[in-house]
Amino acid sequence: VLFFMVNTGGCFSMNLMKVAEKYIGKLNATAGGTIISWGLVVEGAHAQPPVTVQVEWMIYGACTPRVYTVVPKDICTGYFSWHPYEDAVSPFRTELNAPLPVRYPWLKSSTVKLNLNRLPVQPVIQRWGSPARGKVPSVFASRCSFVAKVTLDGYFAYFKGYDTWVPVPITALASRTDGLVEQNGKLTYYVWGTYSGLMMCY
Repeated sequence: VLFFMVNTGGCFSMNLMKVAEKYIGKLNATAGGTIISWGLVVEGAHAQPPVTVQVEWMIYGACTPRVYTVVPKDICTGYFSWHPYEDAVSPFRTELNAPLPVRYPWLKSSTVKLNLNRLPVQPVIQRWGSPARGKVPSVFASRCSFVAKVTLDGYFAYFKGYDTWVPVPITALASRTDGLVEQNGKLTYYVWGTYSGLMMCY
């Protein structure tokens, strides 16, 4: 289902700060305007655990080409890019160690640390061995859709004065309209887009 949404362009534009601001605005309206401030990151202001973020998994699918036609080689330079259809904007770092290369199976797997909130603009370059000068490389290019599951757990808070911080579970921000759902007591959203890999092997 998720890859179908990627391929058909169905995606959510999600700004966690704006979702929280809207929630606090509604809460403040019913509280008679007594909320002075709020924050998604308010450590030490209350006894509940702060919000933490985890990228539970990242998978690839709908890759082209499906069949490898290149001769296996183990001295390579790879150029890798991730292009999200919609970025999730939040004050939290959504990091994971992504394995590389994705579609070239003959090399020892390497990893690169990605922050899904701020994917690199320029291609990430990885090298396996040192290519000999003067050799003409074999080129293998691949393109895939990717989906990553991100979960948030813990509490944010708002301030009502008199040194009173009121904790709120992050799951209170669940909104299918914004692509935020509650699953197993955590707030969950998905990031999806396109991955591109270019391998030059000698």
